[in-house]
Amino acid sequence: MFRKSRIKIVIAIMVSVVAILFISFGVSYYTSYIQLYQDNVLVLERFAYSYENGMPLDEIVPNISMPNPQNDSNDIDKKQLKYAVGDTASMKIKVSTFYAVVYDSNDEVIEYSNVEGASLTDEQMLSTAEDIVNLNKEEGVYGSLIYVIKTFQNADTEDRTIVVMIDNAIISDSISVLLRNTIISNIVILIIIFFTAIAIAGVIIKPLQENYDKQKRFISDAGHELKTPVAAIEANVEVLRDEIGDNKWLENIDFESRRMSELVKSLLTLARTESIAPKKEEMDLSRVVIGCILPFETLAFEKGFLLDYDGVAEDISFCGDRGQIEQLITILVDNAISHATAAPDSADGQTDIEHNKIIISLVRNGRLITYKISNPGKEISPEQFEKMFDRFYTEDSSRTESGHYGLGLSIAKAVVTAHKGKITGSSSNGMNTFVIEFPV
Repeated sequence: MFRKSRIKIVIAIMVSVVAILFISFGVSYYTSYIQLYQDNVLVLERFAYSYENGMPLDEIVPNISMPNPQNDSNDIDKKQLKYAVGDTASMKIKVSTFYAVVYDSNDEVIEYSNVEGASLTDEQMLSTAEDIVNLNKEEGVYGSLIYVIKTFQNADTEDRTIVVMIDNAIISDSISVLLRNTIISNIVILIIIFFTAIAIAGVIIKPLQENYDKQKRFISDAGHELKTPVAAIEANVEVLRDEIGDNKWLENIDFESRRMSELVKSLLTLARTESIAPKKEEMDLSRVVIGCILPFETLAFEKGFLLDYDGVAEDISFCGDRGQIEQLITILVDNAISHATAAPDSADGQTDIEHNKIIISLVRNGRLITYKISNPGKEISPEQFEKMFDRFYTEDSSRTESGHYGLGLSIAKAVVTAHKGKITGSSSNGMNTFVIEFPV
């Protein structure tokens, strides 16, 4: 139980940290990309501006003057100029490859600029520029290129269109290296946090586990301490009965002492089941289940129910504690009979037992053995099913009349847990069902 709680705490911590790191990483990557894009667009606009003002294509790159937000009077957005000022922007110009293609009013190439050894040949550059023009966007990204398109009139009032492209592969690679290093560092951080979370979960769970262990020891100690006085009371009742005969007060004492004796036995059984590892042995689980069911057939019939165990498959082998498994089956069958609600009687006043069945099945699917028992009764909510496995929980507040103390299902769950299984309950179509799954 506490192992699962510890795992849940670790998962909660790790999910929170991963979410924070993922958001941080995403924001960092996005802002870096936007920064890079804006810087390159500004450089390209400066390139186009220089050409528009008469500078030859081949002379623009080594002579690009960086924009000055204080006194620049061109049409570049001054709010963005700050991104292109300084050594970083100058470095971008030095390490980047520029391509430029100029078109006339008839969309004919009149000149272009390329550098020797560039990743694009002249033919590839011209083809790429044509594709970019067809996109009908003034700026954007095309492959590994960032581009800007400007249309203007030259000194002779002739329409010109320039497509300026920059290959930012080097800078992009630098960002990729940075992001890769960030990912690696985040993985290291996650590993450190994972082991830290395990330690934190242990610290959180430790006092809870200590309290739980104290409760188990209290139940065990109280059970042992109560055995002696209860046995003494029962013995004294028998002696008094022999001396004074039947007496209603003695009957009350005898009845309550027997109830106390049963409660003590249940407490000790629960404490022993939770504290001691089961002594496992190979058994024919099918025969064990049938053997536990048969003694209840008469009791069920007297209450107007029929035990239907045709669904119990034969020759299902299981390795477990035979005594605990028999106790588990007995508890569930007794619980089903005790809480079953019969269907209304027929017109002649007879109970139709065929329609008042308690259905029991046992099957194996692969490496999973499933035991299921269903009884007719009023619908039980999922919240009630969860509480049913708590100690001393009873749906009926009157324990005296029902003869149940709210420990049966707690013992059943303890047995299932000791065998690494799972027990669940559900209610539908007038049937309440308990399902037990054992791994093989």
